[in-house]
Formats: sequence, C-alpha cells, structure tokens
Amino acid sequence: MTSAPSLTLWYSPQACSIAPQILLIEAQLDFQLVLAKVDMAEDERFTEEFKALNPKKRVPVFKMNDEIITEVPAIATAISSLAPDRKFLGQTVLDTIRVYEWFNYLGGMVHGQAYGGLYRPERLVDDPKLHGAVRDKAVKNLEQSFGFIERKMSASGTTYAVGNSFTAVDAYLFVLYRWAGAFITDLNAEFPYLSAWASKLLERKSILTALEIHTGV
Repeated sequence: MTSAPSLTLWYSPQACSIAPQILLIEAQLDFQLVLAKVDMAEDERFTEEFKALNPKKRVPVFKMNDEIITEVPAIATAISSLAPDRKFLGQTVLDTIRVYEWFNYLGGMVHGQAYGGLYRPERLVDDPKLHGAVRDKAVKNLEQSFGFIERKMSASGTTYAVGNSFTAVDAYLFVLYRWAGAFITDLNAEFPYLSAWASKLLERKSILTALEIHTGV
C-alpha cells in the first residue's frame, strides 16, 4: 500500500496562493499550510529562509514529498495528479488543453501585466516617475482583460470556465476576480456574467474555507 505524500503549501495572505489552497481542500488532501514570513528588518518581502526555498521570491510554493514546485499552473497540475478523480484539469483531453490555454492568459496577461503593473510597477520600469503611468495602463489592461473574459464566459453559457465541471481555472480566476474589486468600481455592473459565476463559486465549502484562512491572518 502506497503511503500518502507529504504536502506543504507556503502562502501569503490574499495572494494567488489561495488558488492551490482551494484545490487541496477541494480534493480533501492532508497538507501543511505555512505562512511565508516577511523580513521587515531587512526591508525584504520574504526572509532569507524562504528565498532559499524559492529564489524567485514568490508564493505559492508547494512541497510534495521532497520536490519543490512553484507557479500556480504547475502546482495545480501536481495537485490534480494526487486527486485524479476530481478532474481539476478537465473531463476530456480538449478540456485539459483549454485549462492550459486559460492558465497562460490568466498568468501572463491578467496576473503578470495587469496586476503586475498595479502592485509591482518597479518590476516593469525602473524610473519611479513612470510608475503612475504604468499603473494607469495596468488598470486599462485589467478592464480589457475582464471584458474579454466576460464575453468568453457569457458566450459559452456554462457554469464553469472550462466544460461542465469545476477545474483549477475556476480557482485561479476566482482569486484574480476578487482582486479586481480594488480597482474597478462596480464589478457586478461591468461584468454581470462573471460576477454571477463568482457568487456561485462562493457556495463551495473549499472556497469559503480558504477565504476564511486568508482573511483571518
């Protein structure tokens, strides 16, 4: 009999690490949750211990036995492999293709360009005088991205982002959607289909549990 793997997830409050946490809870896997500590004395976002764990200085970080895995799509794939019956990468081969299509867009455009410009403009341009312009453009990127997602999801007419079941895309997109409330005045008015989708997801125990942990830190 194969023993269950040892699983650890490093996270930061309200960060994209909520997404793999949702999947772990959804799959009913046993895992340890570790808060990635910040070293304020050194004016660094993460401690030296964490940077040794992930030199990219990003959360989430997932440890599966002795393997360290980073990046949301890779971590979601690892979790999916531990709970194949949950079909986190979709029900069919085409679904899986669509899942990775979504991952590339959400990670590169929405997370990287839009939120990257809003939260970390120094990653995109060195001159602090240009950070305001970067943020302004990032807001436009965010609005355009969610406009595209709204049209895409409403055209499909399904309850979930991919196919007819909950996938890792729903977990990741849900986190990105929540962040948008800080920059877009009325999400319900601008993106009614996406807002209804997010409200439906809030009925899932896994999402409520993950949010409770992050808001309670």
